[in-house]
Amino acid sequence: MTEINPSPPLWQIRQMFADEGSSEPFFARLWINLFELRDLAINARFHGEQPEQHKKDFDDLYEPVLTALQACREATKEIVRLVRDHREKVRSGSIVQFQPNAVSYSENIDRPLHQAVSKLLVNGVVAMDRSQDVTKLFGIDIGSVFTKSNNFERGMAKLRQLGHPDLERYLRTARNTWAKDFRAQRVAFEHDGWVSPPARYVVGPDHSVEFEEPTVGRVAVSSFASRSIPRLLAFVETVLVYAMKAVITESAFGRFANIVEIPTDQRDPTIPRRFAYLPKDRPHPEWTPQYRDDDFPLD
Repeated sequence: MTEINPSPPLWQIRQMFADEGSSEPFFARLWINLFELRDLAINARFHGEQPEQHKKDFDDLYEPVLTALQACREATKEIVRLVRDHREKVRSGSIVQFQPNAVSYSENIDRPLHQAVSKLLVNGVVAMDRSQDVTKLFGIDIGSVFTKSNNFERGMAKLRQLGHPDLERYLRTARNTWAKDFRAQRVAFEHDGWVSPPARYVVGPDHSVEFEEPTVGRVAVSSFASRSIPRLLAFVETVLVYAMKAVITESAFGRFANIVEIPTDQRDPTIPRRFAYLPKDRPHPEWTPQYRDDDFPLD
């Protein structure tokens, strides 16, 4: 038994992301690899009945997740670009004007930066929330990870009782490491009127000027964005692959093969898939979710 031969996705991917290539992790892992595993998981979950309808159900649930993640990627790139370009303009003096008793700046970064941060926060939470709709299709309920402490603990206890302690540990770590704070920042923006702090400038005695970028939760905004996007991508990938793996393992398919993680140095650089469905006699161990901040490299 070898890796599955998936049916093609229903969407016209080229039209949606014209500048994407299969060598980029986002495309290879959250598009190609996930759709490959989708076909096998759908077959296992629904015993081969109405496969095309169930694939469409999956696609309809997964589309808003991918759309939100793409928006997060765009927002992150925009944040990094805004900060980089503005810092360079300040250092070069091209937007700095010294007056007898003041310094003026001909470019204001505050509004576009706030818009980009808002786009990242809103779409990041959408991606996490809508992921739970996809996992439910395979019988895994992770909705409690996004709720208050008491309900969260009840949900984690239920996952343990149902035989998913590895998923519970992953969700608990992801929540405590970043997801809870990320969602709190989005709530502050949408409901409490939070705006990103204004840019600050430090003027030296020699008329040199340094740009101090705004912070989000005491973290420089470009660092906040650069840390958040791989965490969001890895979260979606992990919970979806786990849900698929659970139904595959419990089916007849699980008697012969496992979902395994391909070592980084053994991935095809043209399509760097992370997961494969391989016979149990292959040397790769069965995959279990473990939280790591380096799961998903930046493009």
